[in-house]
Amino acid sequence: MQGAVNVSWVLAALLTVASPLQAEDLSKYDPPQLAVMDPLQFLDYLKTSDEPMGVVTISQPKRGWIKPHHIPKLIALLDSKEPCAPVVDVHSSSFPRRSTIGKEAAFMIASFRDGMYPSALSAGAARAATPDELRAWWDEQLDKGVLPPLTSGKRSP
Repeated sequence: MQGAVNVSWVLAALLTVASPLQAEDLSKYDPPQLAVMDPLQFLDYLKTSDEPMGVVTISQPKRGWIKPHHIPKLIALLDSKEPCAPVVDVHSSSFPRRSTIGKEAAFMIASFRDGMYPSALSAGAARAATPDELRAWWDEQLDKGVLPPLTSGKRSP
């Protein structure tokens, strides 16, 4: 067929054009606070962030940044409706306009479960676990003894 476009050729051409962008060091877009703050401090930063685009971008997932001892305090924040800047993977093609401390805390817990933060493009793109599901998961981890017991780890009945 003379007028047909070979799809594989078009994809190859696009990848060739896009590949120099992938080689760029995107870590310059990471907030410097991420390197010196723990997850709870970072959530406080998100409340007052004045990032130019209104979002905080992260270029490379951080492994082991969220620790088991952070989870109880993150769980305590799950129901927070306090507005904050959303965290977005720099590779995301869409940027949410707003987020809440509760959504970002849930994103951190989901990321802890996945072993890296962020583990999805944004809190909105993260696996849709409800706050109650995240609380139940944490209680289960503590009951199984998978994670070290914490003084304030379990929620009260």
